[in-house]
Amino acid sequence: MSMNVCALRSAEYATSPSSVTSRPRLLRIGVLEYRQALELGSRCGFDGFARFSCNAPGDVWPTPGHGWTPIGDRIPVSDPFVVQLMLLLLAIRPDGGRFFLNEGGAYYRDGAGRLVKFAEVEVVPADAA
Repeated sequence: MSMNVCALRSAEYATSPSSVTSRPRLLRIGVLEYRQALELGSRCGFDGFARFSCNAPGDVWPTPGHGWTPIGDRIPVSDPFVVQLMLLLLAIRPDGGRFFLNEGGAYYRDGAGRLVKFAEVEVVPADAA
């Protein structure tokens, strides 16, 4: 599912990396949509994160394990919430990479391996999202 990422990166997402990482963006999502996003991400290991990877062309897929996912093993994700997280990550890291989602928010790992929160997630009743 390659997208024209340049067209999707509206002014809303065109923030500098320092402002995005110092103040994670607040995203509100309905309970059902949130659960669906978690189910789309591979929940591996003991950490409880849903894991996704994305690249500069705008492809996003669940990450089933550690390391590079072969192109033939990538299952495209078009979930609007996951795509929104991908766009936020691409505003910070234009080449993309792996990102993680749990009840605390969305994160990526910096060069030292530390988790950096780039989005706060507020799960709200479906009619309030």
